Amino acid sequence: SQYPSHTTTTLNCLQDALDRFHRYKEAFVHSKIREHFQIPKLHMIEHYVESIMSRGTADGFNTELPERLHIDFSKVGYRASSRKDFIIQMTRWLTRQEKIHSFGSFLSSHSPDEPDDTVGRTYHIAKRPGFPNTSVSRIINEFGAPEFIPALTAFLRFNLPRCTLDLSVYTRLPVYKRISFMLRSIQQIDDTVIKDVVRATPRVPRRGRTPEVPEHFDTVLIHYGTNAQETGALGESRCITLCYRVGRVRTIFRLPSHIEYPHPLVYVEWYTEFRQPSTGVDMYTVSPTQGKGHAAVVSVQSIRRSCHLIPRFGEKIDRTMTTENSLERSKQFYVSEFTDLYTYQFFND
Repeated sequence: SQYPSHTTTTLNCLQDALDRFHRYKEAFVHSKIREHFQIPKLHMIEHYVESIMSRGTADGFNTELPERLHIDFSKVGYRASSRKDFIIQMTRWLTRQEKIHSFGSFLSSHSPDEPDDTVGRTYHIAKRPGFPNTSVSRIINEFGAPEFIPALTAFLRFNLPRCTLDLSVYTRLPVYKRISFMLRSIQQIDDTVIKDVVRATPRVPRRGRTPEVPEHFDTVLIHYGTNAQETGALGESRCITLCYRVGRVRTIFRLPSHIEYPHPLVYVEWYTEFRQPSTGVDMYTVSPTQGKGHAAVVSVQSIRRSCHLIPRFGEKIDRTMTTENSLERSKQFYVSEFTDLYTYQFFND
């Protein structure tokens, strides 16, 4: 329903998805998860297809706009006040912000067009590393990268055969906390850009009153083959299974300054190749790889975007599993297509 353009085929798919939901929704009532589905939003979606055909696409209709305005008009305005007689101060602050925005729009309309330097980039990374001068020994132990040395050695041998880096546990590298990818809409209808953040940070133990910070090692889709198309699957699931693999990012780093390589590198732990979608769920499944070759160092240019893995629980659920340890505890995962519209387009267009 959020597509910026529709055809008869996409509208039929939308109606089919709605029909299937109504066909099976009573399972939640029988399982006592919900008592009823008399919800206004569920009633509204019954009219989506008719409304799109008569009034146009619905990509601009969601609850994010008023939620965002609540932040701008209430939270930010209140923080800018002295907390005394804040309503008057918030009103004055908002008035000034609107005047500044209007004047900025006036200046933009009367100034020559300048290229937007944020839209064309593939990724953004901090100018200064979050973990500068980090030893390989620390990367292996704290970041959970036991195969770092052989993986980086293999990368250098293949991509920089003349490199003379003497790699050991004492070698020091600049390591980064995160990297942001700027994603365009696959349909290329508008200039909408999505900021997709990938994190790789180890656990920070508790210190005094400062609580412990759990580790964050995100999973990503990596261009693994030679025939991947910019538009994803292009209607053929074979392209997904052959050209992309899931990897878990353990370290984001750069080579030492004396080695000329233009892009940051990432150490990833591989998951198995995509298995065909299972019956009833219609999502690809993957599992962590084991043994030799389960990790590699790749350029950030090989990363397509982040991805969300859902543990495949089976008949029994491990009660000790949490959001922090699910990637270690589970042995098999579903690759979610429903993280956002971009992901859904990638797996289904």
